Amino acid sequence: VRERRGPDGSPIACHCFGLTEAQLIRTIHAHQITAIDQLMRTTEAGTGCTACRYRLALLLQRTLQRRPSTPLSSDAPCSGDCNNCPRKAS
Repeated sequence: VRERRGPDGSPIACHCFGLTEAQLIRTIHAHQITAIDQLMRTTEAGTGCTACRYRLALLLQRTLQRRPSTPLSSDAPCSGDCNNCPRKAS
């Protein structure tokens, strides 16, 4: 079974609202989200059928572990690809 991907090529994390992992990662960074309930309120992800909540929690945890400790520069927008992020802390 192939994983469904959104138009940005990223895996779909919330099928009810068609939200991709990349979209959610950008939102986590942009809104400085630190808790699953904040992510759900901001994006509605996890509020439909609720089947994706565990996946959302893992995505949030992974993203927070990779979050830079210094403010992000405005000249490097978030691509959602944390592995190749120019703003990633060394």
